[in-house]
Amino acid sequence: MRKGHSYAPFILFAVTVSQSIGFIEGQIAFLRRNGYRVGVVSSPGRVGCEGAEVYSVPMKRGISPMRDVVSLWKLFRLFRRLKPTVVNAGTPKAGLLCSMAAWLARVPVRIYTVHGLRFETVKGAKRGLLMLLEKVAAGCSHRVLAVSPSLRSKIVDWRIAPERKTTVVLHGSSNGVDCGAYAPTDALLRRSREIRAEHGIPEDAVVAGFVGRLAKDKGIEELVEAFEQVQRTYPELYLLLCGDDEEEDPIGLPTRERIARNAYIKTAGFVSDVAPYYHSMNMFVFPTYREGMPTVLLEAGAASLPAIATEATGCVDAVVAGVTGTIVPIGDSGRLARAIEDLLERPDASKRMGERARERMERDFVPRQIWTEHLRLYESLLDRRGYRIGVKIEA
Repeated sequence: MRKGHSYAPFILFAVTVSQSIGFIEGQIAFLRRNGYRVGVVSSPGRVGCEGAEVYSVPMKRGISPMRDVVSLWKLFRLFRRLKPTVVNAGTPKAGLLCSMAAWLARVPVRIYTVHGLRFETVKGAKRGLLMLLEKVAAGCSHRVLAVSPSLRSKIVDWRIAPERKTTVVLHGSSNGVDCGAYAPTDALLRRSREIRAEHGIPEDAVVAGFVGRLAKDKGIEELVEAFEQVQRTYPELYLLLCGDDEEEDPIGLPTRERIARNAYIKTAGFVSDVAPYYHSMNMFVFPTYREGMPTVLLEAGAASLPAIATEATGCVDAVVAGVTGTIVPIGDSGRLARAIEDLLERPDASKRMGERARERMERDFVPRQIWTEHLRLYESLLDRRGYRIGVKIEA
């Protein structure tokens, strides 16, 4: 394929595990409707890729030098054979290995999409190593795409990449949120009542909810501590936790025991369809330590829930303090408890926050708008390298 000739480019998305392709659900089909050839590369696993070409290369999530070298070689050979015009690599390990392989294979446009910075919650030598690996991935790429404005600021402040090389699409997020999927239909509300019944939660009870990994860095220990503080004043409050236990960053045994013995804390495990669970809640509480742009906060907003989140990277972009929810310091269970109590004591204000959250999702995080801006980014980067796009963005 020669520069100056019109063509439909081949975009290859790279993620570490196949489940992460959900970050761009709908976007692949949009690209293909616009005449683009689309592929996905990940570790072996079940992938529903909307008609994209699927390629498997084993990539270990943790640091494993020997396996990583083998993966890098396989990715390099794959890219040399496929000759993609754009590689968009995201998630930590794929971001590193695929950015390096794309650089070695001289892929015309290389994008590193940063969904978060793992080193934010790591100390010592490992933190330095993780920062170095981020710099390598960014250095191999033409553009570093941050999924939130605050994440972009951190990338620049920590000198992962220069400001001129970093980008945020619109207001952030990799894919936006489909507000229609969270609209309160009769079927959705009926299912939400069934969920309450399944967990022994009365229909008129007030429920604080969480969706995500049950991990230490998601603030689960602070959440349980705050919840039990609030229970002293509001003994009928329930906490609904949706998510799997995290093996790599597990919550401590004391917190597990508190969850097990508290009849008002309900655990749902991993749920594939989260929409009715949001509608089983009255508020969404997300006391995480670090994020990129937390999709769960966008989903909660689409379900008209007021949110309580920490001042972590990404959360400050997903929640407008005092308008769509409340922002509290990281790791402060006392402030978290007071924020929960504040929403309980001001139900009318809480409801307005939820309504404003949905309005913001409908205005600022529309998937099609985000997909269109991604296309324009690809077109701009290709144009700078002398490649003329032979397709038009659909209206």
